[in-house]
Amino acid sequence: MNAIRTAGILLIAGVCTLGAQETVKASAFGFNPEDATEALQKAINSGAQKVIVDNTGKDWITRPLFLRSNQEIVFEAGVTLRAKEGEFKGVSDSLININDISNVMIRGEGAVTLAMNKKDYDNPALYKFSEWRHAISIRGATNIKISDLILKSSGGDGIYVARGKNLSYSKNITVDNVTSEDHYRQGISLISVEDMVIRNSRFNSTRGTAPQCGIDFEPNRPEERFVNIVIDNCEFSENASAGIMFHISGLKENSKPVSVTIRNSKINSNQCGVIVTTKEVKGEIRFENCLIEDNRN
Repeated sequence: MNAIRTAGILLIAGVCTLGAQETVKASAFGFNPEDATEALQKAINSGAQKVIVDNTGKDWITRPLFLRSNQEIVFEAGVTLRAKEGEFKGVSDSLININDISNVMIRGEGAVTLAMNKKDYDNPALYKFSEWRHAISIRGATNIKISDLILKSSGGDGIYVARGKNLSYSKNITVDNVTSEDHYRQGISLISVEDMVIRNSRFNSTRGTAPQCGIDFEPNRPEERFVNIVIDNCEFSENASAGIMFHISGLKENSKPVSVTIRNSKINSNQCGVIVTTKEVKGEIRFENCLIEDNRN
């Protein structure tokens, strides 16, 4: 009896070990050109260190996806990840969700696009109004890197960075070589974050619902923060409101001091160049070697 029980335990352990691979291809989990959500989520849930979203010759059409800690997601050149039409009915349904996890890298190899259906979400006959159907939503996450992607036409922000369930901020976030365009609310919204670098990226052509900025710093609560944020070699262009907005009056005298540096960047052809609204919080917003021109107001 003991021998049988021991053999059974070893067999189960062996199955678990075989199931956890270092690298998997998402298509190996059953690519469906009409709805690839199940394959993608199974690949993510496999626990593999690297998930390759391979180029099948067709778009990866999906419902909301939820990432895990300690994983790299790689999109092969030419891949388009597209939000499934008629889905995303929840007001906070986002394409990629990075919630309360750590150590995640998302990157493209060559031309890679993550696209949603902004026009549909703006149609009241089809969707309940929302400004939170983001392309990438980061909440209470740490050690996250997003690079070499094109983010298009979300029903909210290209990227949203905020508090989570356990942390009142996200921490150590990098955005590198990302084009974020034609979003409904913002190219990127920062709600609460510490230690963030945004570089070599473009946040353009936001139009739909206020504030309609390239980037918006807008906390919801006094305990949130903007600490050690660097924006380098970026472009904020053709947005319906400001290229850069700091609407930080929600931070109070006892909030952590603001520390933001924007350098080597271009803010042009927006309704306004830069807007700063603040009251009690202390700190510094520094512009170094930036070009602000041809804004309409």
